Amino acid sequence: MKRILFSAVILASTLVGANAQEVHTDWYDVDKVEVYNSINLDDYTQLYILPIKESGLVITGKDNEVAKMRKAINEFPEHIKHQISARYKNLEINIVKALPAGLTDKALVLDLDIVSFDQGSRAARAWGGFGAGAQSTELAGTCKDGKGKKIFHFQHRRVNSAMGQLSNDYYPVISKTERVLGSDICNIFNAMAGKKQTKAVK
Repeated sequence: MKRILFSAVILASTLVGANAQEVHTDWYDVDKVEVYNSINLDDYTQLYILPIKESGLVITGKDNEVAKMRKAINEFPEHIKHQISARYKNLEINIVKALPAGLTDKALVLDLDIVSFDQGSRAARAWGGFGAGAQSTELAGTCKDGKGKKIFHFQHRRVNSAMGQLSNDYYPVISKTERVLGSDICNIFNAMAGKKQTKAVK
């Protein structure tokens, strides 16, 4: 996929006024990003991850299969935290049910929603190959600072057509998708700071 690299200076110079907005597609491989304010994550001290909404989440199957998918989905915030903290080690990242009072403009808040989810077919993944039975997750999310100023909004879908020994187990397949999605969110911050794109951390 085409990678569009913007330095923080170039991006900041194109944003005019508090309500300015730039729309990028295929930005560091992220499908769509609407940027309202250019930032560098190194300038912030805290990041709060709110409970992930599940407006488009539908999972079906046997009880043990659903339990594995539910476990992977419940761990999603930890995947995001892991991917970002691996690159921004001085940033305190908190997974919270509700925001604490008194946040400053040096805090950031991530509010995410699973807008589309396809668990795929583990049988097709195991026997079909070539993308058969692929699993996919689509996220929409907004980042604001602690005072409520919008930084960016994005919508992005990842497809995992895992093959091989683990392809017939829902848990590792979904977990891998979410790990990469966490890295994609990190790369939105990287793009605004003019930093290079990075791969998901295991």
